[in-house]
Amino acid sequence: MLKKFFLYFAAFTVLFAGSFRLYCNFFGSASAAQNADVSEAAQTAESTAQTAGATVETAKSTALTVGSTTRATAGSNLQTTADSKAGSDIKTAAFNEVACLETDADDSFTVYSDAPKVPAAAAALLNADTGNLIAAQNETRKLPMASTTKIMTALILCERANLNDEVVCTKEMVTVEGSSMGLQVGDRVSYRALLYGMMLPSGNDAATTTAISLGGSLENFQQIMNDRAKALGLENTHFVTPSGLDAEGHYTTAADLAKLAFFAMKNETFKEAVGTEKIVVEYGNPPYRRYLKGHNKLMNCYDGTIGIKTGYTKKSGRCLVSAAKRNGCTLIAVTLNDANTLESHKTLLNYGFKKISSHSFSLPKEIAPPAVISGSGRAKLSVDFFSLGLSDRELERLSYRVSIKPFVYAPLKESTVIGRIDYYIGSELLATVPIKTQNAVSLSGGRTATFFERFLRNAKRLFA
Repeated sequence: MLKKFFLYFAAFTVLFAGSFRLYCNFFGSASAAQNADVSEAAQTAESTAQTAGATVETAKSTALTVGSTTRATAGSNLQTTADSKAGSDIKTAAFNEVACLETDADDSFTVYSDAPKVPAAAAALLNADTGNLIAAQNETRKLPMASTTKIMTALILCERANLNDEVVCTKEMVTVEGSSMGLQVGDRVSYRALLYGMMLPSGNDAATTTAISLGGSLENFQQIMNDRAKALGLENTHFVTPSGLDAEGHYTTAADLAKLAFFAMKNETFKEAVGTEKIVVEYGNPPYRRYLKGHNKLMNCYDGTIGIKTGYTKKSGRCLVSAAKRNGCTLIAVTLNDANTLESHKTLLNYGFKKISSHSFSLPKEIAPPAVISGSGRAKLSVDFFSLGLSDRELERLSYRVSIKPFVYAPLKESTVIGRIDYYIGSELLATVPIKTQNAVSLSGGRTATFFERFLRNAKRLFA
């Protein structure tokens, strides 16, 4: 049996070698054209590098190595150009057929010293496009946060629950002091209604019902909240209650609360709920229509406000987390124990919108299209419209990393993703934008792919 296997293997090897030689002879002209495309792409990358005043090291050993690696930061005109850093090297290299750009590893960032002071025990203003603080006031001071706690409770609901599932309320769930959405023992209520019951009328019964139903007990849900806080990097936050009622060891900081809001607003279900001023939902025994209205007055007195949560207890004072969007820029403001939350947030947001502006991005000109193996033409590249709200300091630290295939195989469809651009501030990833083909490329001569072309393409996919 073993001898028979080796005979078959030897026969296949001889057949494959002979056929491959015929294939190479037959398509020699096509290969020459492909090599010419590769050579042209390499020359383009080298020319671009020399123009930037950088050093180019070209790997000559592999004809298909056409990806270029550039260390770059965004200049003053990010819509059309990306200026290379002085003294940086532009190297031609292939890594798993993807070229990667180095990026600045400096993570340092300082808030503006001219930020206005507000009558709050602590405050923070954060750029929601980058997660960086723009203004801060006692931002690391540990303080109670009242019902802004429900931001975490609601986020966990959005991440873990099916909004259409229903909960039957128990006595433990609804026997809670403070603000309420009106739940009673025996009521049937959906997680969707609980979400809006937490974020609009700030129902402590909604938060407690959510905690017990998702965690099994208040103690278990407390652990879930603190685990999620740790995962989000909230180093100076500790949760005890799901509603925000005062308890020993229940605290956060303005900086942590701004960061929590930053992550929560990335959840579309959460974002929709906190941006709602009033809604009709059904719950009860049996369920019937109820009208819920929000408490966030900033929604009606500050243009562009999109959420998110109020809070108050005698111990915590008035707390507010707000988010607003203007001219393509989004800000998150936090005040804890504030004597005048509305005016404080207007002051902070107005300051922030003067400090940041929207910048749109296009495909950097130095990125050359990859060679198209067996293609009838060259591929053109494009990226979808993309913009970021950035302060001047963030703009100075912005860099990008491009990963793109050095070659692709025809036929190639329009809008095929063949790479990506990662935007960073320091080592923090802000966004990823796919690089797509702008046009379709057919096989050269309109012919059908041969067996060996299909074999090579499938082999590439197998080992990619």
